[in-house]
Amino acid sequence: MKRILQDKTNCNYLAFCNELDYKKKICQIIYLFNRIAFMSLINRCSMIIYPLVPFYEWQNELFPDNLLKIPEELLTNDKATVFLIPDFETEVEFYKWLKTNYKIFFEGLVEGWITDRSLWPKKINYELFNKWFHVSFHTMVYDTLETPIKKEDDFDDEDYI
Repeated sequence: MKRILQDKTNCNYLAFCNELDYKKKICQIIYLFNRIAFMSLINRCSMIIYPLVPFYEWQNELFPDNLLKIPEELLTNDKATVFLIPDFETEVEFYKWLKTNYKIFFEGLVEGWITDRSLWPKKINYELFNKWFHVSFHTMVYDTLETPIKKEDDFDDEDYI
């Protein structure tokens, strides 16, 4: 075990691990731990919002000449949006918060696709939000980089190159 901890190269980890299966498992765990040791758990949770079929159908009804393709895998596509949100201890706390704040996210997501609010549904409620979007909640959020997070106002032109 000492040999694994002292040696930081992948090749030597694997060479040592090939000796025995249980040592291989230990080695893999230590290797992964060393890889993630620099990551920092942050004081935020995350919420990922995925558009669902009814959302795409609504857009396609509005713009039949410019149909959006509905992704086959709705919950694994790149149309999702990730939000850093307050640090909740439980899902119950999160869903209580979401029920209070869903309209902000609904409007932001819809505005990203259709800016003309006269085309939006007349009645925006929590039921419609849940019909149009799937929400996943995550309590373990890590910053995997050592550089500070930049917010939009801090971006330089070179950030877009």
